[in-house]
Amino acid sequence: MTAAFRMLHGFGHYHETYVRLDGRWRIRTIRPSRLHIEAS
Repeated sequence: MTAAFRMLHGFGHYHETYVRLDGRWRIRTIRPSRLHIEAS
């Protein structure tokens, strides 16, 4: 099976929440937000 495109390039950012466990910060949740995607 071959992909319909050879390269995928996108722009965006992550929305993260953190929690402190045992004196260290850990990521609790992470959600990507895609602003623009180009496939070629």
